[in-house]
Amino acid sequence: MSASSPRQSAGGPSQLLHSEALSPVFPLLKWAGSKRSQALRIQALLGPPTGRYIEPFTGSAAAYLGRTDVPPALLTDASPRLMGFHQVVQRSPDDLVAAYRELPLDVAGGYHAVREAFNDCSEHATVRQAARFVWLNRCCFNGLYRETRAGRFNVGPGDATRAPRLDVDHVRAVSARLQQAELAVADFAATMRRARAGDRVYADPPYVALEHRASWTGYTKNGFTVSDHHRLAIAARRAVSRGATVAVSNHLTELTARGLYAAEDGWRLAEMPKVRRRVGGRGADRRSVREVVAVLG
Repeated sequence: MSASSPRQSAGGPSQLLHSEALSPVFPLLKWAGSKRSQALRIQALLGPPTGRYIEPFTGSAAAYLGRTDVPPALLTDASPRLMGFHQVVQRSPDDLVAAYRELPLDVAGGYHAVREAFNDCSEHATVRQAARFVWLNRCCFNGLYRETRAGRFNVGPGDATRAPRLDVDHVRAVSARLQQAELAVADFAATMRRARAGDRVYADPPYVALEHRASWTGYTKNGFTVSDHHRLAIAARRAVSRGATVAVSNHLTELTARGLYAAEDGWRLAEMPKVRRRVGGRGADRRSVREVVAVLG
């Protein structure tokens, strides 16, 4: 899948860039660990970019969409399906809504056929595949995205009997915000190597595990290990050495506070308000957890 470059259209996205303050836009996808409620705090911790805003774990793009400005951005993720979806939203919002409306309204009767077509499609940045992606996201169990080791999405249907409506104005609003972004599939280390002086990098990886519960790392077939967390911390320090500022979200644990993001290495830790995670898992098992944003640079 080729990268999608920032786009300009007359009278629209170029004006957004220069607006003094914008209202946050809700993401189109439910996503594990969404930062919709923390976007403004993260923006304040990072400070305004004089270069680009960079995210190597884009997810639903909630952190970028929730900003009150629209800086030029580099948004990447390791999931080709996810980034293909964002690319379609960026370039073809109305076509996406039209394709979504062609999918079944009856979730029980159509779910497995849509999921099979989604898994069998190798072209991730097509309108039809993007429509399947958001349809499954809204109709599956708790909006969970999970892949097997073979790379197949395997989450079953949720409680909805009819597919929720996809609002065209909402899709257009997200599309407008994405016009300033380069969208690409990439490993986080490759993305962070592109950070330069004045850039602001926000990394929201799959979190390290807590003692009382598993951490969700399976939204791509390769997962995310403790070794990957150490690799991310090294990539962050290297980006800062080139003049960037980096913020990383994670659980507040001994490993994160005293190992990965230790104060003696220059990290500043800001604890976030406790949150109850809403995606993945049964309601009775959703607990308030302590999260931290570590800032360097």
